[in-house]
Amino acid sequence: MKLSFKHLLAAVLTVCLLLGCAVSAMAASPPGAEIHPKPLLSEMDKAQCLEILSDLGVTIPAELHDVDIQGLVKDLERNPNMPAPILNYTPMAELFEGVRTAVEEYQGSAPSATQYTLQNSTVYSWNASTMGSYNCYAYAIGRTFSCQPGDFSGQAYDHTASITSVAAMIKEDLKGNLKYNCVKIQSSRPSSASGWTNAIAVRKDTTGDLYGFNDYHFAKLSSGNWYHKPGLTAVLKFNTAPSNSFIWTNEAFDGEYWPPTISYESNIMYLLYKPTHGNTTYTWTGQHYHSGTEHFYQYGYLCSDCSEYTNTVWTSAPCSGPPCATPWSLTPTPEVS
Repeated sequence: MKLSFKHLLAAVLTVCLLLGCAVSAMAASPPGAEIHPKPLLSEMDKAQCLEILSDLGVTIPAELHDVDIQGLVKDLERNPNMPAPILNYTPMAELFEGVRTAVEEYQGSAPSATQYTLQNSTVYSWNASTMGSYNCYAYAIGRTFSCQPGDFSGQAYDHTASITSVAAMIKEDLKGNLKYNCVKIQSSRPSSASGWTNAIAVRKDTTGDLYGFNDYHFAKLSSGNWYHKPGLTAVLKFNTAPSNSFIWTNEAFDGEYWPPTISYESNIMYLLYKPTHGNTTYTWTGQHYHSGTEHFYQYGYLCSDCSEYTNTVWTSAPCSGPPCATPWSLTPTPEVS
């Protein structure tokens, strides 16, 4: 069958086009080269993954060396639109954002927010120009810059520590550079902060919700309500008063609503504090020892509010023991050291 000139011309042009594409492909790839998709960071060995992340500007703080970075990378690869977690421990929040940026640069994807409505709190206050610069701990203790437990007493937050240890660290912060002399830790929720400068609550994650890292969270009592500030977001008001049976989360609002990614399920520890001690009672501290013909007893002024001794002094009494005289048989004149 004869082809018309029109059909013949079309066939020739098609062959030329296919040959041109083949030549272009050969020119783009060196002889023998195969085209492979870009390898995923999460599928590399750990050292190579971390090396590439470092090249992309990610710095991992020493205290976060045990965080599952490749797990985070894998989730970001799988879901580039994964909402950023609302964190209170600033170095971990910065690490998350650094990894997000690096993964985005490496594989060319960009995150976006999801729709959400707060479940356990209501928005109390939001100011993007100021509240985006401090976290929950700063809010609880009245500061407007991000700070971590231990910053005011020369210590470092240990995400593996118990909630009791974290509360003790906060107490040292308050009595340290924050200069609150009277601090009380208790496990029962106070009904008010009456008689104290402030009443705050602290809780932490215990199951490593964020790639093995255990974040903390604070709330503070004001006018009968409990307020908290997840990370660098808005101040929220808890709909329900704190209790161990009511789990806290890091749901948040910063102009957009963010669903929770972390649960804080430890027991809650409460701290009440003020600059000066309450009334004191002069009493034996429980410390004593025998030396020569004297027995020595330590007495001090016991604060009725925080149950700490504000001043102590050693006093002695003649003693032929052992057996020695009991300290409560003495009535020494109050002294201070």
